[in-house]
Amino acid sequence: EISEELDELEAFIRDHDCKREEVENLAQTILNSHTLVADVTASLHQYQERHESLSVRRQERLKQLEDAIQQAQRRESNMLEMSQWVTEVGSLLQSRLEADILAGDVPNEYQSLKGEFDQHEALLQELEDLMTVYRNQGKIEAATRLQAQVLLLRKHFAEVCNKFVKFQRPVDFEPKLTHVKRMLDEIEERILLIEIRSVEPEV
Repeated sequence: EISEELDELEAFIRDHDCKREEVENLAQTILNSHTLVADVTASLHQYQERHESLSVRRQERLKQLEDAIQQAQRRESNMLEMSQWVTEVGSLLQSRLEADILAGDVPNEYQSLKGEFDQHEALLQELEDLMTVYRNQGKIEAATRLQAQVLLLRKHFAEVCNKFVKFQRPVDFEPKLTHVKRMLDEIEERILLIEIRSVEPEV
């Protein structure tokens, strides 16, 4: 959409520059004939002032569109890089977990990964904020398109986050988890027994 508007604006500028040259040539021809010199001179001056004013506004809009394109390209690049990062880090963490290598075993790697996770979480938040901006501006199609991309990234990011959480667990995490689960099972069994006894008829 931005590219289309940019192309249209550039074509408009070229067309108006050609027309300005035609108008000025025609005005000069009339002035050379010494006909309506004052009127033609005043009209030409007004036309040139208006043209300059519009030219400034067009150049400002042109700059805005060019900046918007650069931002969109940078955003697409960031999302592509994140998608690749999710795949690579997911594979790395999976290999670490399968080898029973945890964050405490490789503290430098853990700190580096933690920083990367924070950066990509910030990127997702930035994209979600942009979705809100698009909706507020009435750019529903752009917001919907971005939302689909963000949801897919968020899903894959959540999956690799889950691996990262497991990667951070302490060495005795599994035994503790098993112990807690056994305790919960025992409590549930006791509750069930209490419920059964409470509904048994008195003899």
